[in-house]
Amino acid sequence: MPEQPQAELVKLEIIEQPEIVIVGKFFHLGKDDMSPAAFWKQCGEEGVFATLEALSDHIHNPAHIGFMDTNNGLWRGGTSRYLCGMMMKPGVPVPDGFATQTLKPAKVGVGWIKGKKSNFNAILEVKHHFTEKAIVEKGLKLWGSHDWCMEVYTHRATTPDENGDIILDYYIPCE
Repeated sequence: MPEQPQAELVKLEIIEQPEIVIVGKFFHLGKDDMSPAAFWKQCGEEGVFATLEALSDHIHNPAHIGFMDTNNGLWRGGTSRYLCGMMMKPGVPVPDGFATQTLKPAKVGVGWIKGKKSNFNAILEVKHHFTEKAIVEKGLKLWGSHDWCMEVYTHRATTPDENGDIILDYYIPCE
């Protein structure tokens, strides 16, 4: 019997994302002495998501996100700003100590990356490559004037199905 893939792209959606504001806490990948997993844990312990969820009238999407601003990023041997937070509507009141990043309207490729919750690292390892490849195969240009990507943890990513599988949504701008 052939070995099943550790993670796979099961869907690519192209969406028109309106202007949104990413609000959360950030650190620098490749610079700060912390892993993304440890940072997520710290954000949960500090009540980052509870604080943002309390701003219910300003939420664009209730999913928790990991946003990477890649303008000076790891792709170029530098650091990337990584924000744990949520997508909010423009005009959101920003809590003290929180960072923001406004994203202009953009066409976005959303890859649905499926794998076992018990092997979440396999999903993280392929999320970017699989989504990028699917966007290109669809005949679209990557990035355009936008230089960011985002992990979006919807209910599909947090609640395994009957087989123990989850789906991480991964956003990459395109045109």
